[in-house]
Amino acid sequence: MKGSVDRGWAWIVLAACFLRAFMVIGIDKAFGMFFVEYIEAFESDASTVSVVISTQQIMYSVFSFLILTFGNRFFTFRPIIILGSVLMAAGYFLNAYAPNVQFLFLSQGVLFGIGHAASAGPSVVVLNSYFDKRRGLANSLANSGGSLGGLLLPLIIQALLETYGLQGAQIVVSGMLLNIVVFGALLRPLTNTVPQDKLNLEVKVEEDDESKNGNHIKTNLNQEDMYFSADDISRKLNQSEKEKNENERLLIELPPPNTHYRKRTFSENLHEYRVSTVPHQTGSPDSADTSKFANLSAIYGSLADVSSSVQSVCLAKNVEVTKREIEDDETKTETCFSKYILSVINFKILRNHHLKLLYLLGFLAIFSARLQLAYIPPYARDCGISGREISYLVTIIGTCDFFGRFGVALIIDSKRVKLSSIISTSLFIMGVTCMCNSFIHDFHTFIAYCVIYGLFGGLYNSVVALLLVDAVGPKNLSTALAFVLQVHGVSTSAMAPILGYIRDSTGSYTGSFYIMGVGNLLSALLLLFGLPIAKKMELRRQQRCLSETTKTDQSAETIKTDQPAIA
Repeated sequence: MKGSVDRGWAWIVLAACFLRAFMVIGIDKAFGMFFVEYIEAFESDASTVSVVISTQQIMYSVFSFLILTFGNRFFTFRPIIILGSVLMAAGYFLNAYAPNVQFLFLSQGVLFGIGHAASAGPSVVVLNSYFDKRRGLANSLANSGGSLGGLLLPLIIQALLETYGLQGAQIVVSGMLLNIVVFGALLRPLTNTVPQDKLNLEVKVEEDDESKNGNHIKTNLNQEDMYFSADDISRKLNQSEKEKNENERLLIELPPPNTHYRKRTFSENLHEYRVSTVPHQTGSPDSADTSKFANLSAIYGSLADVSSSVQSVCLAKNVEVTKREIEDDETKTETCFSKYILSVINFKILRNHHLKLLYLLGFLAIFSARLQLAYIPPYARDCGISGREISYLVTIIGTCDFFGRFGVALIIDSKRVKLSSIISTSLFIMGVTCMCNSFIHDFHTFIAYCVIYGLFGGLYNSVVALLLVDAVGPKNLSTALAFVLQVHGVSTSAMAPILGYIRDSTGSYTGSFYIMGVGNLLSALLLLFGLPIAKKMELRRQQRCLSETTKTDQSAETIKTDQPAIA
């Protein structure tokens, strides 16, 4: 594992992610062929089968969030990916014995959705931890495995459907998904391989007069601490300053030692001894003392009343103390739980304006990119295209997707064109193409549509990790990816039944494709014009945060200077 960043075992990890995407994304892209078979086998409608897609997306988004935030605290990503492959295989195996379409909600929706969540997000995080300089190339090549799977697996699945039927084809697909167990076993976690002497960095603090004296702060930075947001810097500086002020306060409150003392004389010691050994006087008390004892009962009552009063007061105090302790325990439990949640999930990244825009972009773009692939086969079937020709269309999509992602990987790695410009252009082209779906009615026009979709339809999904790294850095990629997968799940699960209902109510997929085209156009405009504004807002927020931290440090130094010394 030594020196594995951008070389060595990193390429094995890239190959494993490529093959995982080949299986999972390739089968997912071929789900449109199963979509048509489910409608015919169970005599169902498009809206009901679309609910299966919604259920799968809900499970995928929810469990992606839990795995990327809490799962990594207890396990490494390698056993999670292996477990996910077993769940996906179990889902398709149960699909083969589904008695009705409602059973698919459990097998395809729940099991396959959870398994996909356990394998997709963790593999992206592991892959990005192994690459730094070639991160863009690695992500594009790994996602191109899904394109190659979309090229080959539709032909294989169509042959399986013709040979073994729907049940036999799903059993074979279940066995294919078990190969991901081997791929997941190769994704071992990356350890810190940078020598410690290179991580001891001296960060010079250049301030007005102190920079002349050569004052500096020596800090030990880990490899994951190379990317700090303004919130992280502010929190660390405030925490160190708070600890420093607390230590100084304790030193100030500590009383100085008394060095001026004298020894006791012999007469003082003798006097103390005489006082302590004087015998007590016996006999009857004086009259004054008698009157004092006589008035005790009148003042305080009987001794029994005094004892009962004392016991009731003590009992009330004990009850009050017990209640207070219970309330303190409940408060401590709530505080500990909230602190644990905050330690696992970094909610402060949600203040990032750049990240907020990416979440809105994901909501508008992802449902169109995913649902078009699911609706192209049934749309072609409504236009009278045969099953064999539909498998050719899905293969064309996979072929163009492979070359499109590979070309984008080379462009991103050369850094000649901005990533946001590439994505906005692809989204705009797909939006215009979806709005022209009324002209698609035969096999040749479907070929042209599938070529355009294959080249540009999957680009956003392939580079979403790069967009997040650009916004929050690789240190917070896991949390940011967990949140963005929630947005993707909400978008897809909410829009799938709506688009299916439009098809059932109108008898055509034209209205559904219009809505997907509008989503693509809005996301393209948002990325083109909104991203520069969001970056400027985030830069101002970070500058304001750092300036507030600097003012706090200066005020603390002023208080320290003005505080009188204690002799």
